[in-house]
Amino acid sequence: MIMGAGKTSVVSPMLALMLAEGSRLVCLVVPQALIMLSRSVMQNCFSTVVQKRVSTFKCDRSVDLEVNLSARVSRVCSQGDIMLSTPGDVKSLQLRFLEQLGMANDRRAKKNTPQTRRECVEMGRMLELLKRGVCMIDEV
Repeated sequence: MIMGAGKTSVVSPMLALMLAEGSRLVCLVVPQALIMLSRSVMQNCFSTVVQKRVSTFKCDRSVDLEVNLSARVSRVCSQGDIMLSTPGDVKSLQLRFLEQLGMANDRRAKKNTPQTRRECVEMGRMLELLKRGVCMIDEV
């Protein structure tokens, strides 16, 4: 599409409004450089007449996983809100899941702990929500 034609400020909010009705997760994936702009655009669009919350999903493989991640994202989905993320955060979640799944299945691994297995289940739930949801990709 043509640059400056309103993809971020018109098309993305309109699609989010149509798709975020509470039965599936709506995730807008944007480059790291545009996450604040996209968040601002979405919040401005959904703060007056039609109100929807805009939450941001972040995942870093070096930081502990949020305990109730899938519950929080499930709430975003059921309330018809919108989740914003970057390709790197989604990729980090997938890689971390695969890494910990390997550790959880290896009985000899030192990091095969109940916490590792709980995190693995939590990430699996989160990936299932993403799989069943809608991913809108902007400028990626």
